Amino acid sequence: MINQNEILDGYQKIRRIGTDLNSKYLKFFNAQDMRIAGRALGILKGKKMIFSSEEDMIRYYDFLINDYKDINGKNIIQTYKDKAKDISKEEISIMDASINSSASLYEIVGSDSQRKEIKLKNLLNDKAKNINLLDIKLSSNSLIEELIVYTRVITFPEFNITSGAALLFDNSHRDKILNKYTQKMEKIIIGDKRTQQAAAFFQLYQKYGCQNIAYQ
Repeated sequence: MINQNEILDGYQKIRRIGTDLNSKYLKFFNAQDMRIAGRALGILKGKKMIFSSEEDMIRYYDFLINDYKDINGKNIIQTYKDKAKDISKEEISIMDASINSSASLYEIVGSDSQRKEIKLKNLLNDKAKNINLLDIKLSSNSLIEELIVYTRVITFPEFNITSGAALLFDNSHRDKILNKYTQKMEKIIIGDKRTQQAAAFFQLYQKYGCQNIAYQ
């Protein structure tokens, strides 16, 4: 049975490879894609991107990589996988896990700082099972169970992780957010439901998010 140190080593390795992949993905974007994505998130003002924080810039790039779809209906990970050469098996494994990932709004119903895990309850799908998520930073936050989080869950054989761009909200805003997100989605005219949902929650985060808590 794999021990906790081996799990953390595997986690850190995936993070390192994933960071390198993110830099490679961005070379496949053109200026028009980046403007369209910025407009969907509500951060394109005229010809400039206006970010409220460094963390929001990271979330923008996460949206570009994982949620934005090109005219062929593919996100940049799929495009890179189809076109790039000399891709390692480890990179393919991470890309496949990212392509098959999904995002949702979750209630944080438990945490374990020793195992570096939090337990998530899906608020958009009441039939979904609770998920244990390996997250070093969130699991060490003493206030974590007062928050809800919109995040992408990426599944590997030994653990689940996020893509590193979570949106944190105080739990007191739960009903308001659940009532408003579908209205926001209807106003976003690009992409599929995955794209529209991610953009809607980004916009809601600008108004209701815990922006005094830096996730990164």
